[in-house]
Amino acid sequence: MAPLATTVAALFTSAVAIGIALFKDNYERWRRRPDLRFSLMLHPPHAHLTRYSNGDPVYYLRFWVENENGKGRAEDLELAITDLYKLSGAQPERVAGFIPTNLRWSGKVVPVGTVLVPVARLDSLAAGVSCHCDFGHIHNNTLLDHLVFALDVEFESNTFTHRLLPGRYLFCARLVAANSKPIRKWYELDWTGKWSDDEADMLERNITIVPSHAPEDRP
Repeated sequence: MAPLATTVAALFTSAVAIGIALFKDNYERWRRRPDLRFSLMLHPPHAHLTRYSNGDPVYYLRFWVENENGKGRAEDLELAITDLYKLSGAQPERVAGFIPTNLRWSGKVVPVGTVLVPVARLDSLAAGVSCHCDFGHIHNNTLLDHLVFALDVEFESNTFTHRLLPGRYLFCARLVAANSKPIRKWYELDWTGKWSDDEADMLERNITIVPSHAPEDRP
């Protein structure tokens, strides 16, 4: 075989081998992909009344994150509130100063010195597994003259935009993972500012959360 033909054949064989390897690698990633989903439901165990160690009552609301139908492990998960609007007029009004930030994964902490710090990035979520991510809480603090709905964000802003006074709000939650496409969902939150020790009454009358749309897509 002539030198040129030999070179072309070798290059072709190498290209085919590389193509097969890349296809196999991509196929394996596709076959073992996660199938992430998340939801926000106002009933136990996703939302419920509990107490702090000092006895103060507090309601916690949590996102439910699922990889139940996935074929592989989801990696480096983050769930964030990316947009926050106040609904008080004809058009949604963006909450001034609100900084998009990650939420804290329920019950996940890491030691920093002598302190346990909540985790805002989950290393992985195995196939067939689900877990909670904290959305927010309402603390019946007798030291305050009014109640607030506090978002459970990674970093609490000194502008206190994560502390929601009674009213109607529109927000976007975004779930991302290193090996999955981002998922965005819009919700409308209606918070009366009232408290009830009756869990069912509190979660049905004093706070409601329903699926919604981005401001530009609202009717």
